[in-house]
Amino acid sequence: MRTALRVLGLFVFVALASCGGSKEVNQVKSLLNGLEHAEVTFYQLKEEPEGPHEPTPGPKLHRWDIENETVITDPEMIASMRAVLTDPSTYGTMEAACFEPGMAIRFKSGEQYIDFVICLHCLQIEAINSAGKLCGHWILSNAGISKLENIYTALHKDIGSAPSVASPSTPTK
Repeated sequence: MRTALRVLGLFVFVALASCGGSKEVNQVKSLLNGLEHAEVTFYQLKEEPEGPHEPTPGPKLHRWDIENETVITDPEMIASMRAVLTDPSTYGTMEAACFEPGMAIRFKSGEQYIDFVICLHCLQIEAINSAGKLCGHWILSNAGISKLENIYTALHKDIGSAPSVASPSTPTK
């Protein structure tokens, strides 16, 4: 009986660990609906200093300081960004808690926009709309991290590698 329960427990664990994807993709597609021909901007965000600190002057994306921004005009790069955000393999189920984003992608049409703010430290994405409302929160998979690092590197060849990523051995909740 114990062996059967262990096998069942392992089966449930594997099923839960691989279930990230379809719910997240449906939410992202819904958020991008109507923004098919949007202007797309990629942001490199500054790391926040440790502990309490004074607000810094300069451009911000919601509460995060912008270090660099690139308006994307290449249709293939825009398609790649959409493909990463709407691919079920981009999303996972393991979560950490820091949320210190290093990059963001904005899809904008007129005054309406949606920002996908990405933290590779804790493997999370938050979607924030033009009203400043959090309208989505998801966890990245290893495949999603790799795809986002590729986009970052392609856009910022002169800057170097993407913001540091949690290593696979880093314990996450």
